[in-house]
Amino acid sequence: MTSIKVVAQSSALNSLPSSYAYSANRQVAGACDPDGSLPVIDFSLLTSANPDQRAKVVHDLGKACEEWGFFLIVNHGMPENLVEMVFNASHEFFNLTEEEKKEFEGKHALDPIRCGTSFHNANKGKVLLWRDYLKVFSHPEFHFPSKPAGFSELAFEYSERTRKVARELLKGISESLGNQAQEFIRSSELVIKKLLQVLMRRLNVNEIDEQKESMLMGSKRINLNYYPICPWNRFPVVLEI
Repeated sequence: MTSIKVVAQSSALNSLPSSYAYSANRQVAGACDPDGSLPVIDFSLLTSANPDQRAKVVHDLGKACEEWGFFLIVNHGMPENLVEMVFNASHEFFNLTEEEKKEFEGKHALDPIRCGTSFHNANKGKVLLWRDYLKVFSHPEFHFPSKPAGFSELAFEYSERTRKVARELLKGISESLGNQAQEFIRSSELVIKKLLQVLMRRLNVNEIDEQKESMLMGSKRINLNYYPICPWNRFPVVLEI
C-alpha cells in the first residue's frame, strides 16, 4: 500500500498521476437546486418535552426526508472540543509512518479495522480516489487502532454520542410516517440488503453468510478520510460518483 499522502509528498513526481486525474467529461449524477434551501433540523426540539415543538420538528424531519433525502442538524449536543480532538487525532493517525499504518491495513473488506487508499482491485482500470481512509466497525463491538495514543478512547465516546443522536433521528423519522412506519422499516431492510449485496460485489466479495449479513445490517462504522493538498494544481478525484 502506497498512501496518497506519500504520493502527494513525493519528490520523484512532477505531475499528477493519470490514474488520479479528473476528466472533464466524467458524468456527474444529479445536481442540487441552486435556489433550494437545505433543510435544517433543530435536534434540541426533537428531544423537547414540549409536544408542540416536537410535533413540528418531526413534521419538518419527514418533509426533509421526502423532498431532499438529507438534512443538516443543529443543537445536537456534541461537544465542540470532542469533535476537534477527534479531528486532530485523525490527522495524527494519517501522519503515522507507512510501517505503523500497515499494521492496520486489513486484508478483507469485512475486517473490523481497515486502513488503505482507493479500492485497488475493485477500481482496476478506473480512476482512483485521491484519499487515504480508515474504516472501523464501532458497533455492536467497538474496534479501533491502538495508535496514536488516546485516539481509541476519543473515538469510542464520539461513536456512542453520535449513535444516540442517530437513534433519536430515526425515531423522529418513524413517527413522521405515522401508520406507514412498519412498512418503512420493512422496505428499508430490503433496500439495505440490496445495497449491501451491491457493495460486496464491488469489493469482490461474492457471498457472505447470514451471520455476517446480520452483523453488517445492525452495525455502525466510523469512516475517516484524509485528502492531501494536490501540489500540481490539478483536480484529482476525491469522491466516487
